[in-house]
Amino acid sequence: MKSNFLYTFLLTGLWFLSTSLFAQDSERSIQVNFISEPIKLDGVLDEAAWQSADTGGGFWQYFPTDSAISNYPTEFRLVYDDQNLYIGIRGQAASDKYVVSSLRRD
Repeated sequence: MKSNFLYTFLLTGLWFLSTSLFAQDSERSIQVNFISEPIKLDGVLDEAAWQSADTGGGFWQYFPTDSAISNYPTEFRLVYDDQNLYIGIRGQAASDKYVVSSLRRD
């Protein structure tokens, strides 16, 4: 009886450990497109190159816990030309009035 309990306890513990360790380990890939038209560095992703670029996202929270998907979606796109790599990021927030209390890590 005691060994069955211990066996069940160990298997349950290993299952929880494996799901928490590998929850964020999914294969991800993104294609980076070559572009020939210029990108205007204005913070607005309105060029045709951005519309045809692959989108990356699906980020996880860092604070207050790192085991949940982020509340507000963030996506990024990558394109390049002969001389530059362009990274376009679009992030959402609850409002435009927020304060970062501290950047110090505990």
